[in-house]
Amino acid sequence: MTFSHGSTTTILALVLVAGVAGDPLACQPNAEQPMLPIYHIIGNVTKSTDGTIKLEAINDVSGVTYKDGIYHVWHQCCQNHWDHVISRDLVHWQRLPPPIQPVTLRTFDGSISMLDNADPLGPVMLYDAQDGKLSHDAVYHGVDPTAPRDKPILGVARLDDPNDKYLMAWHRAEFNPVNFTQGPSAGVAFPGAIWKAKGKENGQWNFIGQGSLFSTSDSTFSTWTRKDAADGTKVMAPLGGGHENSGQWMMPVPNTVDGESPPSGDGSPNMVINTAGGQRYVFATWDSVKETLTPWTAPPGAPSTGQVANLERSRASWWGASGGTDNNGRMMMIGWATPDFHGDAGKGINFLTRLTGLREVNYEAKTQNLVANPVPELKSLRTASIASETAVALAANSNHIVQGTAGGVASSADIELNFTGWASATTPVNFGACVLSSGANESGLGLFIVVNPVTKTAIVTAGACTTPTTSFPEPATPANSANSANVTRMMNNTNFPNGDIFDHEFAAGTAPEACQALCDNTSTCFAWTFLKRGPNNGMSCCIKGPIIRDGCPAPARGMWSGAKTAGTVQCSGPHPPGPHPPGPPPPSAAVPLFDETVVTVRIMPDRSLADFFVQGGRWAGTTAWPSKDPRKPEDSQISVFSTTGGVTVDVGVWGMGCGWLTPSYTDHPTL
Repeated sequence: MTFSHGSTTTILALVLVAGVAGDPLACQPNAEQPMLPIYHIIGNVTKSTDGTIKLEAINDVSGVTYKDGIYHVWHQCCQNHWDHVISRDLVHWQRLPPPIQPVTLRTFDGSISMLDNADPLGPVMLYDAQDGKLSHDAVYHGVDPTAPRDKPILGVARLDDPNDKYLMAWHRAEFNPVNFTQGPSAGVAFPGAIWKAKGKENGQWNFIGQGSLFSTSDSTFSTWTRKDAADGTKVMAPLGGGHENSGQWMMPVPNTVDGESPPSGDGSPNMVINTAGGQRYVFATWDSVKETLTPWTAPPGAPSTGQVANLERSRASWWGASGGTDNNGRMMMIGWATPDFHGDAGKGINFLTRLTGLREVNYEAKTQNLVANPVPELKSLRTASIASETAVALAANSNHIVQGTAGGVASSADIELNFTGWASATTPVNFGACVLSSGANESGLGLFIVVNPVTKTAIVTAGACTTPTTSFPEPATPANSANSANVTRMMNNTNFPNGDIFDHEFAAGTAPEACQALCDNTSTCFAWTFLKRGPNNGMSCCIKGPIIRDGCPAPARGMWSGAKTAGTVQCSGPHPPGPHPPGPPPPSAAVPLFDETVVTVRIMPDRSLADFFVQGGRWAGTTAWPSKDPRKPEDSQISVFSTTGGVTVDVGVWGMGCGWLTPSYTDHPTL
């Protein structure tokens, strides 16, 4: 069997993949490919006879699912199609052919739904793009100027063989594109997973897309009805969501790390649902009869839009997640490890992309919130112990080098750190760690922690590493972190970047005063932005809630914005560009420490990226290689440091093996 994986994969490459013995092609030696991870998911790897590597570029994740003993990660490849990797143990992965062929007919963001493993046709994919019935040239190269462009439409794909446990081959439904009996006329982007509605007749199915609820009783999923309120308010409006991919991942509140059940009973949430790019979730109660989402506001300090879990605090983006019956009763998430690396990333690789480590998400009773950690199975990939040090006293403003970690030895590793000695201090204490370092200043990736022993909180940041010589930034307070912005009722060439409650589409040529009037007539609106973004060159009116962090008005050509009430607002500008460490996040991002006296850290470096976890996953973030210069094979030194005396640390370092099966790519899986 031959096929095209992307537009440039050749039959020779496939032969080479099948014919190479030994380590999987996805696990190249550190000496030859010092930027190419070995236990994080990367694109398809082929190798020519001269040793040149070809690596396909991967990006957005569409979900994690489970069926018949096999876990599946679905993500985008090559900016034009879905890709697919599988594993039995969540440790060793194998890449399969792109699930929807041909890949030249594009399939973009979407979701895969297991349908409680009860549908006779098997799972279903929803994706946004053109539906594959028009030629690639007609749609994307303007050969036929009258051909419809990506609106986007919504398409359905089903398994060729519903009994295929590998979920390999899918076909686009003949009826594509999906029909909407009630808006939108063109389709919807970022469709969420489909679930069976309880308490409804005729077997109703639902999904959420861009904050709106869609329902159908059609078992083919060919026709859907949008259920926004008459004034355009979306089902996710009470949660502060309704834009981009809000609602793409909705699942039951997961169990605790120890397997205990989450809160239950009256007033307890039964769902978590994303209100941003898959890293920010809100607790809510879904009422299947009333078809409403009610935010969970019981935890102390929870906003009126519900308790919020921010599961990515660093730079990774475009996450996919699944839970409940779609994923073996476990909530998991995985994202795009940005920034991508542009430049010489190894022989034959001039553009390097990779995914974060796979995380399991659990409910933590102590914080009444979610925590994210590496899937526990990943510890089985540890090889030999590299270093073990106990009660290391850290001198102020100097590095402690962890012996035995340089020379490439710890280029792919698993690190556990326990910091103590800070709890008796009366002023903020600063400490952290660097990995993948050459030993010189300004090299490697670092984690920076500022503990306030009085408030019993920690501010955590991750980024490019530097040897500490001065104290880290003090945690900001609301009084000195807020900026003022003067806003008026109508501002040209201006955008309010965040805070969307819902969008309303107007016809092309509509004046911005229509959006202003919609805000005036919407009780929850504080501000609005109007831009050309809708289908058929229509206009999109973004209705926004309170102006919050990153919400200051910003210059944006061709957009109009305004506040319901002119005057001065308190808001924050965008983050400063990345220095070492970057400026502290707002106080709401502080990690609670309660009565704990140990700060626990887990770092998982893998050649050109690292996953960081603090205090059992209360803080989690992934940072990819930020330097324009590639990492050298020998750069793997680990160091720990503090800018104040009195801090001690226990250190454990293990090597990590290859996270791929042999072969790492196949069209004949045998798991």
